[in-house]
Parts: sequence; structure tokens; C-alpha cells
Amino acid sequence: IVIVHPRQSIVYFDSLCGNPNADILNGICNFVPEHLKIISWNDWTLYIPQDVPSQIINNDVGGNCGVHVCTWAYIIASDSYTKFSEDDMSAARKGIAKCLANSISNKRIENKIIKSRQLILESNEKEIPSEKFNLNKLNKSENIPFHFENTVESAASLYFILKNKALQLKTRMQKKHTSKETKTK
Repeated sequence: IVIVHPRQSIVYFDSLCGNPNADILNGICNFVPEHLKIISWNDWTLYIPQDVPSQIINNDVGGNCGVHVCTWAYIIASDSYTKFSEDDMSAARKGIAKCLANSISNKRIENKIIKSRQLILESNEKEIPSEKFNLNKLNKSENIPFHFENTVESAASLYFILKNKALQLKTRMQKKHTSKETKTK
């Protein structure tokens, strides 16, 4: 489940080709307004694209849902247009293991992450009352999100959509911080 606040969308990538569990979706979406200031869910769309690669082969579940999740996360985080199928999961597992084995803790990156969290989560903006999430208020679509040719292309675009929103938020928070400093001087 990916929440794309700038597009008022929720995208459900399910390698089991089902519908989202209402309790899980309710839990996530009732948590989200606390951080994203969502006032109403009425204009939001829940995308459940039908071209998501399936882990079901010959009526047997492949057991690769975690690898599918990591693959989607990689596509979104790296803006990589990487088509894949269940046949690619063995190679994907090796790639994930290699990535984890080669990752080196970098203090500068960790500090950036901490600063980003502070900018986003410690905002002193006034609370905006938000309505409780109701799954029935969402528009539902089995189409590919955001009018792309396929879901992989759509997922790769999320990097830019979310990065642009993060940059806008960072700029706004920096202006607010600068304004506070000017007032205190």
C-alpha cells in the first residue's frame, strides 16, 4: 500500500491479486491524517491495478510476497523502470541479499534522515481537524494509476511525485524557520 498524498491516491500493489484488507487499510488511513493533514477522503482514489505481477503460479502461491514488496519499494525509491515477474524472484532475492550485505552505515545520510523526520513530524502548524477514514468514501479503480501505460511505469514515477512534494515541504519549513529567526532578532 502506497499513499500518494500529492495525487490524493492510494495504490495497492498485491502480488496475490486480491483486494486490500479493510482493517489494515482503515488502520493505515486513520493514522495518515495525523501527519499529512488530510481533511476529507472524498476526493481520494484507491487504485487496485490488475497488471501487478502475480506470485500465484498454477494455483500455487510462490511464497515470494516479501520479495515482491522489496521489488516495488526499489522501483519507487530508485525511479527504476524494472518490469518483473514471478520468474525473476530468485534473482531478486540475490540482489536484495547483495544490497544488504554491501550497505555501509553512513553517518551523513543518517543525519539527513533525522533532519527530514524533524522537518516533517515536528511541524508546529495548527492542527487541522480531519475526518475519520471510511473505506466506502474512496473512489475505487482497477485502472493503472495516474494514466500511465502500466503499473511499473506508474510506480517508477512515484519517485518524482513524492520527491517534488518533499522538496516543497522542505522549502516551506525552511521559510517558516527563517521567518521565526527573523522575528526573534
